[in-house]
Amino acid sequence: MIKNMISAILLTILLIMFISGGENTPNENVEPYVNYIKEHQKEPVDYILQLFEDHDLVILCERSHREMTQYDFINRLIQDERFIKQVGNIYTEIGAVNHSEKFTDFVNSENLDEEEIREDLGELSLCTYANINWNGRPFFKFLRDVYDINQSLNNAEKIQIFPSNLPFEWDTLSNQNFKQALKYLSNRDSISAYNIIESFDSLNSKSNNPQKALVIMNYRHAFNNFTRKNGNKMDNVGRFLFDYYGDKVANVMINSLKLAPGEKRGTIKALPVQNGKWDAAFVALNNPACGFNFDDSPFGKDSFDYYPFKKTNLQYEDVFDGFIFYQPLHKHILEHGIPEFFDSEVQEEVKRRCEIRGYDKDKTESIIKSNKIITSNTYSKSKAFQVDNYKAKIDQWLE
Repeated sequence: MIKNMISAILLTILLIMFISGGENTPNENVEPYVNYIKEHQKEPVDYILQLFEDHDLVILCERSHREMTQYDFINRLIQDERFIKQVGNIYTEIGAVNHSEKFTDFVNSENLDEEEIREDLGELSLCTYANINWNGRPFFKFLRDVYDINQSLNNAEKIQIFPSNLPFEWDTLSNQNFKQALKYLSNRDSISAYNIIESFDSLNSKSNNPQKALVIMNYRHAFNNFTRKNGNKMDNVGRFLFDYYGDKVANVMINSLKLAPGEKRGTIKALPVQNGKWDAAFVALNNPACGFNFDDSPFGKDSFDYYPFKKTNLQYEDVFDGFIFYQPLHKHILEHGIPEFFDSEVQEEVKRRCEIRGYDKDKTESIIKSNKIITSNTYSKSKAFQVDNYKAKIDQWLE
């Protein structure tokens, strides 16, 4: 009875806070955004699956590769029975296409013990294009999630992962020919898009049923027709997929910070999109997880400021079809370091690759250390970002 009384009191307090609005009441500039969210929001998983009803490929614009909470959402999406039965294919930016078989073997394996899983993930950390190795923890969470989901599925239902990045073979490299191996880097987006197209067309040619796939691309690689003020189009994977498949493709931005060059070389300055106005609209509604289309929305009509490195006249609806809000900025977590997968064999290969790159002892030790220690930070505590006080920028839109 006492528990029920406490629950009733808490519920009353929450209702009073909601009705009074308090510090979360939006000002008049934000109200159209709040009203649009109220009228058009859908649960994020439902929103993505609804897009698949009319599209064969849905591109999800990943936040920082190392942001973990977005992969909680992706896990919710891919374990949904509708995704398994109607989609089932995933293309990733991370992973060199010539190592596709290794990714396929892992996610289709059954009843591996924990040591075998660790060994496989350690090997896959060495299969990501020209990186010495990959130590962003979200990607390994994703691989493990797919493996775990597949354990309860029959072979025909298992989720398949197809890495799409440029082919790269470290085994044949030396310090002398490393730079030559990078010669295709400037064409990375077009080649990655070609890898997806070739694979996806092949899936369709071998199946009696039309195929569908989720495509996970980071930041600008997910953009559609990014046209600069001078009329030139940026080479993005998303643009090439839209050019080839047309309206069979949709792309979705997941809420994040926008980036700009930092004050010091090698750093990034991070700011909220639209100077905090969008985030304020969600704060006013207690940050509901949701998805909606940009078309005919106040969000879609705003100038495209997510990529301020090039000047454009674009609006958000020109670059993305839709938007997902999943967790407010202060709850985003950046994680890297893979000590549980970083065994002696992986470490020796990392050392060898550092020699090929011409790294000195200190640089090599720094790379090894970054693999052996798990680092988990918010944006404001990350050394990679110079984050202005984004809370203040959000609060300015609230009364």
